Amino acid sequence: MKAKGDCYRAAVVLLVIACVLFVGARQAAATEPDYYRCVGSSCLVWGSCSDGCGPIWFRVRKAAVVKQGPTTENPWTFTWLEAWGTGDFVVECSCDEGENWETAATYKICKITLYVNSGCTTELTDWEAGDNNLRSPKFCFGKEESIYIKVEGPSGLGDSFFEVQVTSESDTTGVPIVLDDEGSGVYKNTSTSGELLRLSTASSQAAYDYIKVVDEEVLTFKLKVKSSGAEICTLDVMVDRGEFATITARSYDSRPNINNAPDRTPLWNDAADEFKNDINDSGEGNLDWWGVGEVRGSDAGNNDAFDDFLKNGGSNQANNLESDMFYTHSHGNNTGDLYGTEITSAGPPIIEDWETIFDCSNDFAAGDWNNDVEWPIIKACSVLQHDGTGRAHYEDALEHAPRRAPPAASSRFCRATGFRARW
Repeated sequence: MKAKGDCYRAAVVLLVIACVLFVGARQAAATEPDYYRCVGSSCLVWGSCSDGCGPIWFRVRKAAVVKQGPTTENPWTFTWLEAWGTGDFVVECSCDEGENWETAATYKICKITLYVNSGCTTELTDWEAGDNNLRSPKFCFGKEESIYIKVEGPSGLGDSFFEVQVTSESDTTGVPIVLDDEGSGVYKNTSTSGELLRLSTASSQAAYDYIKVVDEEVLTFKLKVKSSGAEICTLDVMVDRGEFATITARSYDSRPNINNAPDRTPLWNDAADEFKNDINDSGEGNLDWWGVGEVRGSDAGNNDAFDDFLKNGGSNQANNLESDMFYTHSHGNNTGDLYGTEITSAGPPIIEDWETIFDCSNDFAAGDWNNDVEWPIIKACSVLQHDGTGRAHYEDALEHAPRRAPPAASSRFCRATGFRARW
């Protein structure tokens, strides 16, 4: 027994435990000696006994329940399974074929999950790349919509024990989010502590924590022990900041033999403003998205203004690129071309024939609508008729988009505007 005991003590001294964390496609070396890990982490353990001893055994235990092992594999790789739950675990070793076990290391296993609602019932996820699509967001966020972080782990660690560093592709420094202890081993970011996370055009920290997102971007959430800065694990998800733009053409009735043709431009402008208000206001059911371009009464004498706006899906500036949704109002026909009228005098306009402000078959280029456009709304006669050629041109342009359209945003858009979607 003494030999076995000596052997066992040697095993404890010589046992090496190393962990490598795998989260999605990311990999990061674990930080000792904090021993906090996440569900899904993969661990590698190995060790040795002194001369004359049998093989070393390993197992993983939570309270009185052995979760995995015993095994004589050496080195031995195992994964912290979600079915095991969270909390305190021990990795044990034995040099006497399991007669005696001793703790080689204690691990505190956590799980981090993201949600889009305060009740943490709707998980924030994305679509993986596949089927000729890039990785795509499932959610477009408005100005007042928050991301909720929930960590499950050992109970009783207290407020501010966990911190999550959130970064984006536009802000690689990011913002720290401190979690409150909600009890029963649950930790969240809360409005009480001013730690709710929102997307914005710039990162800042005040009553809310804002992270800069220009386009469809991957957010990275790095869970840490706040006091030591020790990294526990990393989770990422693709999100989208909802943006829209609106433009109308200038329109005077071009019907012949009418000396006092009505000016339709104010009516078109009012319709665009109503649409904008449905999208932009934060009232019940509305999206409260960011406006990234607005033009009213675009003169047909300046064709490039309307043409560029439509091809770019809005203003297409550095801080927003293409909008997710844009609205146009003009004349049109079933070839897909759009028309307006030109100002010809400083006084009452002379009635003019319509002039082309967007040539559907020639003005689209391969790079148009290939970034973020998901819902173009074209308010013009005949443009999308099945018996014309215009519909195919617009459908082809939408096919340039390499990502899938977020379904959650589309259903909310239909409620906000009264549109009915057909899929």
